[in-house]
Amino acid sequence: MKTVHDLRKAGYKVTVTHFRYVRDPGVTVEVDGEKTFVEREGLWTNDMIYEEFGNLKNVLPCGGMTSVTVESSDGKEYFMNDANCSKKDNYSKKLGVKIALGRILKQMEEENVGD
Repeated sequence: MKTVHDLRKAGYKVTVTHFRYVRDPGVTVEVDGEKTFVEREGLWTNDMIYEEFGNLKNVLPCGGMTSVTVESSDGKEYFMNDANCSKKDNYSKKLGVKIALGRILKQMEEENVGD
């Protein structure tokens, strides 16, 4: 199986983005003069987490998503796929990349790209 390194060596631009769940205390917003507490939920990138909290202490160990994109050097071919980790399972960057990249390689094979 080809790796991210193999594809980059072959001239493809490969981007890997990891998303994690965070323990978010929520925010208080004011709507029409009334203050309301809003819990924020969802997946965050490490950059978003650092910007909001200043560290990764709020990252939850379970659940998340890894997104991989592969683009040819001429920009004519573009593939993207994700691997989602259940909130019941410990998150693994390595496994997420392996699953998402495997799906992309299958797409590329079906479309006879990169042979």
